[in-house]
Amino acid sequence: DLVILDNPAAGQTEGDTTLTRAGVLQTLKFEKDWHAYSQAQNEPPVIPVFVVQVPNKPSDAEMTEILGAIFGPWPGLKDKNVVNTFADHIAISVGGHTIGYMAPQDIQDDGDVRVVLCKDAISTGWDCPRAEVLVSLRRAEDATYIAQLIGRMVRTPLARRIPSDQTLNVVHCYLPRFDKKQVEIIVKRFSEGTGDDPPIDVITNPVRIW
Repeated sequence: DLVILDNPAAGQTEGDTTLTRAGVLQTLKFEKDWHAYSQAQNEPPVIPVFVVQVPNKPSDAEMTEILGAIFGPWPGLKDKNVVNTFADHIAISVGGHTIGYMAPQDIQDDGDVRVVLCKDAISTGWDCPRAEVLVSLRRAEDATYIAQLIGRMVRTPLARRIPSDQTLNVVHCYLPRFDKKQVEIIVKRFSEGTGDDPPIDVITNPVRIW
């Protein structure tokens, strides 16, 4: 029902792990809410996945910073809960962690996977409905690419909307390095239901009022 995009001004979060940490906290909130829903409705649990899209050739320092922002605020997260889908098809060892490779098509059905590190896999055919939070640390200026990426995130875990809890009909995408004008074009397309898809509400850069 709702896509929430954080798309700050260029350079505003350069080198900052704030949005990655925010993505972790949002994923944990989804986990708590899905658990409550599954218990109340006596349905199988939904285990949300956090997707982190990294640059093509991240340095060891960059990967160490990214992993620190993921593991730091996530109690109990283990290396086995984090996988990569990089083209090398091998495990990576960096920042004191060893992150194994997993083929994209195997992630949806593996309940141990909580975090996916990817490059372009999510925008080129991967389907994982339980992926509900995305942080992209890549630069993107092409409208088609941006549309494909966001489109992958609007799959619903149970293939239907949840009328009893509207927060479970939401996905969060943090896009600190995406071109703002192109994101605005895609927001308009999603909001108007351009093409065969129904209109989807989109909020950009929301401000929480306590």
